[in-house]
Amino acid sequence: MNEVKSKTKAVTKPSIFTKDFILLMGVTMLSGTAITTQMGTLPLYVKHLGGSNANSGIIVGILGIAALLFRLPIGYLLDRFGRKIILEIGLIILIVDFSVLNIWVSLTSLLVLRFIQGIGDGIQSTSTGSFAADIIPPNNLTEGLGYFSIAQSVPQAFGPMIGLTIVDHLGFQYLFGCGALLSLLAFGLSFQLKDHYLANRLTHKSDMVNHDHHSLQSLFHNRAVIIPSTIVFLICLANSGIIAFIVQYARQNHLSGSSYYFLVSSIVTILVRIFSNQLLAALNQRLTIVISILLIASDFFLIAIATNGFQLLLAAAFYGAGIAMLLPTMNAIVLNSVSTTQKGSATAIFSAALDVAYGGGVIVLGFIASWFSFFIMFLTCGSLAILALGVWGVWKMRV
Repeated sequence: MNEVKSKTKAVTKPSIFTKDFILLMGVTMLSGTAITTQMGTLPLYVKHLGGSNANSGIIVGILGIAALLFRLPIGYLLDRFGRKIILEIGLIILIVDFSVLNIWVSLTSLLVLRFIQGIGDGIQSTSTGSFAADIIPPNNLTEGLGYFSIAQSVPQAFGPMIGLTIVDHLGFQYLFGCGALLSLLAFGLSFQLKDHYLANRLTHKSDMVNHDHHSLQSLFHNRAVIIPSTIVFLICLANSGIIAFIVQYARQNHLSGSSYYFLVSSIVTILVRIFSNQLLAALNQRLTIVISILLIASDFFLIAIATNGFQLLLAAAFYGAGIAMLLPTMNAIVLNSVSTTQKGSATAIFSAALDVAYGGGVIVLGFIASWFSFFIMFLTCGSLAILALGVWGVWKMRV
């Protein structure tokens, strides 16, 4: 009887949903919502201050550029000093930045504060991503990252809707006040987290001490890190145009439902991720990624030719389903290819790809929209997704 019990215990899967994992999801949702309340609303604020579409693209995109500049140093600091203290520094920056946005009001100040906000967001998002990689059992990494990414998707579902509601009924001052409050709540939750990486580092210091110096250089030569990051870069480069301009595009073309675009996309993302285990079991990894990218490309092309709100929301569902399968799979490929002491830096590189995409993409696509049209801009977005599919195909043909 005891032997049977011991065998049963041996094959029991470790739980993903530990106290720290749930707390981390809470921190991610709160801080993410603080940022996403500005999705769609920030271009309206720029216009309110007298700015142009090009100004909107620069101000929206500067957040990603700021995060990019600090990602790699953040990754190094995370792997050297642990996750918790760095996370809390990032959240403090967000609290202060949102508070000052209500005091310093001009296009120039908005650009500066958005840059600082990007630093804070880069710190907190890289920290939580590294935290998640430490907490999730290694054998359940893809599954755990899928669940964790729900915490990243919920803000995209409700943040823009909350932001638009606040702006329409209360004004921009309350929008930034909401961001400060949400960041403060995330900061409070972060105190309850246990830094597993720091504890392991102190316990196994002799085994880990020699990894810091050469880890970053080796990551840039690791194709299993660089190729997935490139694919995600191209997808997010394309999606940056949606994030910045979908509300403005829909209003300009009298399309209803734009305020629900992010909600529909994120709800579909959440539903697909909840059932991702069954989907990934039915499809092999290569086919899953091909289907994911094709769904994402369909989103951009459908928006370009949309004539009504239903088509807009259908496009949102395509993107939600595609990114739900693509992002955790790519992230798992990256993390499975590196050592424990490289996970912070690997997460930084993977996240930096998103920063470049959302930062530079909004600026470039903003100019395309100004010089040509939103139609041409969305066709460009679709073409970038097809290019990502080509990168994946070429890499797998050589593996």
